[in-house]
Amino acid sequence: MSKIDESKLIDAMVNIAEYFRAISELSLNAHNNMASIIKTFQTGEIQGSSSNAPTPEPKQTAIWILNKGSDTVRPYEMTTDDGSAEYRELKAELDRSDHPISKLFGGGSYTVWLMRDGQAIGRRKKQ
Repeated sequence: MSKIDESKLIDAMVNIAEYFRAISELSLNAHNNMASIIKTFQTGEIQGSSSNAPTPEPKQTAIWILNKGSDTVRPYEMTTDDGSAEYRELKAELDRSDHPISKLFGGGSYTVWLMRDGQAIGRRKKQ
C-alpha cells in the first residue's frame, strides 16, 4: 500500500469515527430529551414554566368507612363522600360501566362497585 492510499484510509477511518461519535451524541441527546418528556408527563410539570404559576390543588380523597360485612359478605369499605373529587370521578366512571371495575388506590388494587342505592360506592382490596 502506498503512502497516499494509507493516508486516505486513515482519513476515512477518522471520518467514520467522527460520524459514529456524532450519531452516539445525537442518540444520547434524544434519550435524555425523551426521559425529560416522560418525566414531565408523569409529574404533570411543565419544564421552564414560570415560578409564579399556581400549583395545582391536591385531589381531595374520599372518606372510606370500613363495613365488617356479614356471614356471606366479606368486609369492604364504602363511601358516600360526594364532596370529594375522588368520589365524583369514581361515581362518573361507575355510572358509565355496567359492572364492578378495578382501580388502583394508594394501598393497592381494589374492586370498586356502586351500591344498590346508586349513590354509595363500595371497594374491596383484591387478594
